[in-house]
Amino acid sequence: MIGLTAAVIAPSFLAVTYLAKILTSPNLVPIAMFALGVGGIAGAVVVPLIVNRRGALFAVRVGVCCVTVSLTTLTGSRGTLVGTLILLFVIAGSNSVILIAQNHRLLALVPAASVPFAVGLDGSATFIGGALGAAFGGVVLATMGAQDLLPFAAGLGLLAIILSAFVRAKAPLQL
Repeated sequence: MIGLTAAVIAPSFLAVTYLAKILTSPNLVPIAMFALGVGGIAGAVVVPLIVNRRGALFAVRVGVCCVTVSLTTLTGSRGTLVGTLILLFVIAGSNSVILIAQNHRLLALVPAASVPFAVGLDGSATFIGGALGAAFGGVVLATMGAQDLLPFAAGLGLLAIILSAFVRAKAPLQL
């Protein structure tokens, strides 16, 4: 579960870390950051509806699919203000869905006495995913160039989708 959290967060963190290199105009960065913030809030509002109706793992899978499709689409729309803002909104909203749904899954599996440890471990997985995304982005930027950041992030997203397909809905967890 912890590995899945890191894997599904890495693609979007790659894009957000190198947002100034990805966007065609540096003037879009502050507006883009605002869209990311609003999207994150929207995702936090929507995730309980998804989890209650379809389950937390479904929410994670939908979130990582939305991130991957948005990263792929962002390649073509990053020169337009509206297209860029909508896609960044979706990416941030999907990340909120992923993180909250993963927390929900984790808390359902651990005994009450282990909750603080499990939440801390899940938070660490988020930081690991962010670090991996930033590191991969740095390598791509140094070796291939800024034009390959989004395709690489989308490739990471595809790997995360595949990984999430192999995750069982309920797995026993011993802490």
